[in-house]
Amino acid sequence: MDKEQILEAGRIRNDPFLFLKYVKIQEPGQLALDYELWPHLIEFYKALGTYKFIDLIKSKQIGISWALAIVALREIMTLPGWSVLEISKGMVEAQELLAKSKIVYNNLPDWMKVYTLEPNSSEQFGFKEMRSVIQAFPSTETAGIGKTVGRVIHDESDF
Repeated sequence: MDKEQILEAGRIRNDPFLFLKYVKIQEPGQLALDYELWPHLIEFYKALGTYKFIDLIKSKQIGISWALAIVALREIMTLPGWSVLEISKGMVEAQELLAKSKIVYNNLPDWMKVYTLEPNSSEQFGFKEMRSVIQAFPSTETAGIGKTVGRVIHDESDF
């Protein structure tokens, strides 16, 4: 990593929106595309940084799941010891949300990929040196019991 990249990494730690300029998303079978920050997503990101609890009733295909995956990834990349718990209606859905963070990570510039991927499975994704992790769980009565986490994302909670 050169001097400018080190400085940029420091700025990304302090500015969640700066991280977004490096983000690409990718649906199965498609090419990676630059992340488009739609106006409603700007407000959503601001709300995530402001409020402790957010209950969002939304329609499908408006980018919220990608936004949550991006936030989770940035947090485990920049906050030592950070843990994110992702809960969805079933294990498959929870793994799909976690996979979005992995897709974003895999499409970041090489200079941003400085950590050892550990753990790296369909249920956990994290960075060894940061001691940070995203964990996927199905929505059950005991999901996440005993876990200490910095953020909980409960996707598809109406199910």
